[in-house]
Amino acid sequence: MPDNDFIYIKTPELESYTSFGDNYVPDYKKLENSIFKNNKSDKLFDIHNYKIWLIKREKKKLSCNNFGSNDKYLIYISKKEYYKAVSFMDNLIDSDKSNPRLYIDRAVAEVLIGQNGKAKLDLERAINLDLDCVDAYFNLGNIYRYEGDYDKAFYYYGISKNKLEKDFSIYKDKRDKMLKKINEELNFLNKNKNAKIKDKHLP
Repeated sequence: MPDNDFIYIKTPELESYTSFGDNYVPDYKKLENSIFKNNKSDKLFDIHNYKIWLIKREKKKLSCNNFGSNDKYLIYISKKEYYKAVSFMDNLIDSDKSNPRLYIDRAVAEVLIGQNGKAKLDLERAINLDLDCVDAYFNLGNIYRYEGDYDKAFYYYGISKNKLEKDFSIYKDKRDKMLKKINEELNFLNKNKNAKIKDKHLP
């Protein structure tokens, strides 16, 4: 699929961004050039109850919290078909390299098949796309914790906690639950005699 700017899908129930391309929208490039030249967004068409808008790509719209996991991916995970999940995410990422959620989901599947190194790289890619991606920091903390590198685990858990405490828009109603999980991990590290925790690691 071509690397196009995002089409914004918005309904009362859904706000997300996806990279549909030329094959989905008649005269896509003509509409794209006209809309962006006039520095505005414009309604393209309706699909059932979905209102489809073409808008300019902006970094703030790439928050990993704005994207949900793909349903087919979740089915693979629930069936413990982790290799299929990784392969499926490979294809999704090939068609949309700017969605941080895709890298997070692939990382989860990679961990489940023992590919921690690849998972770390994917989580770092997600962070490069969204510096406030709490999920990515938290999952990096989890990997390092289970690898026994408590110093790095503490560092990444600390970042995820600070992000949540400074920005109340992250996670919204799930924020308290996520903070509780992070604090539980930090408490474990603080109590563990092998954890080499230094204040300088706090972001």
